[in-house]
Order: sequence, then structure tokens, then C-alpha cells
Amino acid sequence: MISENLPTAAELARFSLVAQHPLTLGWCSEPERLANLAEEHAFDLQFDLQLATDLELAGKRAEFINVGPPAEAYLNRWVTVSSGLDAMFSIRFKGMDVGKPFVDVSVTSRPVLAQDFPALIESAPREYGDFHPPRIRIWSAAEGFSGLRPDQRVLAAPLTELGGGEVAPELRLKPTADLSNYADAQAAYAAVDAAHPKHPGQAGLLSEEDL
Repeated sequence: MISENLPTAAELARFSLVAQHPLTLGWCSEPERLANLAEEHAFDLQFDLQLATDLELAGKRAEFINVGPPAEAYLNRWVTVSSGLDAMFSIRFKGMDVGKPFVDVSVTSRPVLAQDFPALIESAPREYGDFHPPRIRIWSAAEGFSGLRPDQRVLAAPLTELGGGEVAPELRLKPTADLSNYADAQAAYAAVDAAHPKHPGQAGLLSEEDL
């Protein structure tokens, strides 16, 4: 079912701008950023608006993913989560693994607060019950939320802003033009997976072919 009262790309852009991390606000002017965000919400960012209305595109996803539900089930949804909070939901699959569905909360009408989680956790799986998604993904610039199970967090910022901290003495960066250290790298990633068994694949190593 196509959602009613869908916001425009420009409205989604303004919602996204309010939620941006302060570090990113100086990258370009506000008009330029709003224009970029509007374009992304219309045609990029997992096709927020296009996939909310385009049954043909949803049908292609249904055919490609091929887990049973009809095309309509793959449409993005603009949902009233609670009083004062609307959200764009979409069904996703981690690494395109059909056994790892989740609901992406790609944009919200205001920044998400800790008290919004119960309503989001209830609403998202209800919208995509055919897929039985066990988790949601939220984009937020907040420092952190308490009461949640540990999961991934990705920080996007210029390296110059993220640097400056102390580096452990046993760590060093050395460019290489061959695969002579590939076995050592595999062992290092395997050690991380072993130390954090609840989060396999949190970080990965490119295959030899891709390298």
C-alpha cells in the first residue's frame, strides 16, 4: 500500500539537515546541502521517495530478493510513529542476506530521542511483518542511548576531525603493494570475531581477488 501524505523531497531534506552531526555542517552552505539532500531523498538514499510510490521498482526488488512477499511489501512507508514523530521505513537485508532483514529508519520528522525507541521498535516490525525483521537501524547524531543492546555504530567525519588520539604502540600503518601480509590480516580479523562472538562480521577483510 502506498503511504498517504508523503513529504516532498525538500521536506525530507530539511528533516535530515536538522539531524546532521555538527561536524558536517561546515562542509558546504545550507542551500547547497539542502539541494543535495533533496536529490538524495528523491533518487538516492535507497530511493526514499521513489521506492515509496513505484510499484514497478518494488516488484524488481521482490523478484531479486525472492523471499515470498508481493511487490507491495517492499514499498517504503511514511509512518506516524507517535504524536509529533513521523518516519520513513524501508525493509533492508544486511549484506543482501535474506536471513538478515532489518527495518531502516532512514529519515524522521525530528531527531530521534531515547523515549522514541519503544514506539519505533513497535511500529517498524508491524509495517514489515512478512519479513519478521528482528532489528531496526536508526541514523542519529546523538552521543548515545542507554538501555539498548550493543550493536554497530558508524561515525562519518573528516579524518582530520577524527584523528589526534593516541595510537597503541603495537599498531602502525604501512602501505603494501602485495598480499604478503594477508594471512596476518586474516588472523587479526578472526581474533576480533572470536573476542566478540555476538558481532561476527562487524568488520571485514576484502577478498584476495578484490584486493
